[in-house]
Amino acid sequence: MFFASFDMLNAACAFSMEACLAGEYVRHRHGADAYLGLLWRTPATCMLGRNQIAERELDFDRLAASRIALVRRPSGGGTIYTDPGCVQYSFLQPFRLGDDRDRARGRMLRPLLAALQNLQLPVETCGRNDLEACGHKVAGFAEYVSDGVLCTHCSILMDADLTALGGVLRPDPDKYRSKALPSVRARVANLLDIAAERGVLIARGRFFDELAEALRAQLECDPELQPLREVQLQPGDHACIEQQAGLVWGSDEWTRGRTPPFDFEHSRRFPAGRLTVQACVRQGRIAEIALRGDFLSLRPTEELEAALRGVDWSVAAVMGAVEAFAAGDVTPWLGGLGAGELVDVLFGKDRDDATDAA
Repeated sequence: MFFASFDMLNAACAFSMEACLAGEYVRHRHGADAYLGLLWRTPATCMLGRNQIAERELDFDRLAASRIALVRRPSGGGTIYTDPGCVQYSFLQPFRLGDDRDRARGRMLRPLLAALQNLQLPVETCGRNDLEACGHKVAGFAEYVSDGVLCTHCSILMDADLTALGGVLRPDPDKYRSKALPSVRARVANLLDIAAERGVLIARGRFFDELAEALRAQLECDPELQPLREVQLQPGDHACIEQQAGLVWGSDEWTRGRTPPFDFEHSRRFPAGRLTVQACVRQGRIAEIALRGDFLSLRPTEELEAALRGVDWSVAAVMGAVEAFAAGDVTPWLGGLGAGELVDVLFGKDRDDATDAA
């Protein structure tokens, strides 16, 4: 396995996926079948999930006033805020659709949790994609598959500016109503604050290095990941990676997202996340469709959308198209949501939100 740690604090642009490009860059240099772990940090940045509607997730006036960068990552899930008080961990590994996703996720989480616990930080998994400590969310993770590689990202709140986090994010109120919490700010906490309450002191200027050292030690002794090789990215590597990141994920169209013309919008929250469907029907067929939400997709929803365009506007026709596209299993594109949930939302069954286009 290969491991690298680096800062992006002085990057010209805080592209969220520079780390994954760095991962792909290292993999191409050292072998496509290798495991790779990357520990990194960013300037103040909001990272949209791939399938989210930007205007509904963020307060853009506050975002502009605070000069917080905005990026969209290629993985599903919800919007997160990161700054130099956060640590990002990305883990890349060979993966094909149909492989054991839980085992792959465990391969990433096992050494990370052990490293945090060895620093006397009582972190454990909770829910579909969260890490908690003492009842507070301290991290979340998301993942995607591309070219036979599963990339899983984890963002850890160590000493983040939680006031900025609460000021710019507009999370789905249903998400926190179900937890009896008034806001995202009430749910999250910094690990260094939790540690201090337990009498564990970690210097605020040292947490990145201490976590890197603890994680490196866990990776070295994990029998599935041995032997460990340290990778040092050179200044020329960073320049090449940043340039490529700008080409792939730097456009306004990618960041703000595509909003097709639609006749109606149906939306519903499930335990696996919110699914919002925007669609346009012409002459009894689906002319345009967009699948949005914070579900944890592995594959781009554009692939499923393409399979649904031109399909007759009926439950039977849509189910037939899904069967032909993915043998009825759309979970790689919709996270934990299946064809039944897709049809229910598309046709407005038991929806909690519906909007006709103006």
